[in-house]
Amino acid sequence: MIAIFPQPKAFQHAVPNGLQPLINYQMSMLDLSRLRDLTLGAAHQACRGNPCTCRRCKSDLAAARQFDLLLWRQLSDQQGLLKQLTSLEVLIDDLDPYFLEELPNLHTLTLVIATSAALPKLEKIVAIAKVSELSVMAMCVVGRKPSARLLSNSSAKRLHVRGPCDLQFH
Repeated sequence: MIAIFPQPKAFQHAVPNGLQPLINYQMSMLDLSRLRDLTLGAAHQACRGNPCTCRRCKSDLAAARQFDLLLWRQLSDQQGLLKQLTSLEVLIDDLDPYFLEELPNLHTLTLVIATSAALPKLEKIVAIAKVSELSVMAMCVVGRKPSARLLSNSSAKRLHVRGPCDLQFH
């Protein structure tokens, strides 16, 4: 377990201003050579339940998305860190559907969506995922009557789907 934001008394040096320098600073102090499982903050935030529409919850989710993007870039820049991941939980709303190409050793993948606009992207990612255990967590509500969503994958041995009934996953 890694704490990216430790207590201020743990710092022996001045903390740089801004989120990216802070992430770089924290990452430089960590030994990530054994990193195998990664749960990104926005996915964790969205999985607390159906996203609340209040300003505070939207702000928290937006901040977690920004942090995840910066952290993902930092992990991508360090050679081999993403290739060693075996388990990932990620919010896919803002991701490129082909992010899985960077993760050849992934066995367990949890895809979380917070908005119904990401449903077509979800179908595409599920189809190309080459993992043995695949979980889909749809934490969104569809406003109009949706069409059925087909989730198809030939590699997954286990598929877990969680979401409101109105999404009509098949």
